[in-house]
Amino acid sequence: MSRIASLEVDQRGSVAVVHLTGEVDISNSRELSAVLANSVVNEAAGLVLDVSETALLDSSAIHALFDISRRLDRRRQRFAIAAPEGCVIRRLLVLVGLPAVAPLHESVDAAVEFIESNTPPVQDAPRN
Repeated sequence: MSRIASLEVDQRGSVAVVHLTGEVDISNSRELSAVLANSVVNEAAGLVLDVSETALLDSSAIHALFDISRRLDRRRQRFAIAAPEGCVIRRLLVLVGLPAVAPLHESVDAAVEFIESNTPPVQDAPRN
């Protein structure tokens, strides 16, 4: 990621967690999209994006978040965002309607718990 933003990816159980720090605009939103898409393996329950240390998301970054939500939904994976009250980005996410496709949570732990508790168990393929 460019010098104006940094991304750190970790795994918490069956959930990928991406911590985003800094600013995302048109100059680096494609990198954000790529990291988000590549951080979630097929077997994962979903993805949590932590924006608690994010200073700016422009329209291209918001588009990237809606796009990853659609991609994960097609794969039957969940997407949630950790954006605590008082977080600069939280109000923006609410204004653009992102919580309709990616619920907002007060912490990464709460978002991970939400995904893990709302993910149906993987069923075995039918046997002939």
